[in-house]
Amino acid sequence: MPKENIAQLDPEENADTAQAGGGILFHWQTQEFQKYNFESSKLLLLIVGGIALLIYAFLTANYLFMVFVIMTAVVIYIFDKKEPAAIDVSITKEGILIGEKLLTYEEDLKSFWVLYNPPEVKTLNFDRQQMMFPNISLQLEDENPLKIREALLRYLPEDMEKEEHFSEKAARKLGI
Repeated sequence: MPKENIAQLDPEENADTAQAGGGILFHWQTQEFQKYNFESSKLLLLIVGGIALLIYAFLTANYLFMVFVIMTAVVIYIFDKKEPAAIDVSITKEGILIGEKLLTYEEDLKSFWVLYNPPEVKTLNFDRQQMMFPNISLQLEDENPLKIREALLRYLPEDMEKEEHFSEKAARKLGI
């Protein structure tokens, strides 16, 4: 599941200023979130695991855990059926333009890091000033990560310590 659903970004700022005078350095189109297709063996494993967890929760009378398992199954089902929207991403001299929302270097972003291990992982990540959704992860698609990194270093510090989170690795391996 995505770290942050990019469509949830609040478009309170006007993107026209970034396109007009912001000087677009890079532009590409990516998906709102990474879509995986379940293999039948993984789907069977998830179903059997979910049923086993439900039985355990019932036998231990842990009804809150039962509700949690059911809600998790519903969220996985919804994301499996939903098709990700195409989103335009631009790196400008003022900030990062995601769809119609401009995130400025000074006010919105703290740092960036690139996770690049093709073909599985090709992401550009940002640490935000905002506490509610602190990270943004964008798929790089076919963009050159070295050129993007070089351009971003002029505006933001790079966090070399960041790695792919365990939950992201697990979700990618499970295909959810």
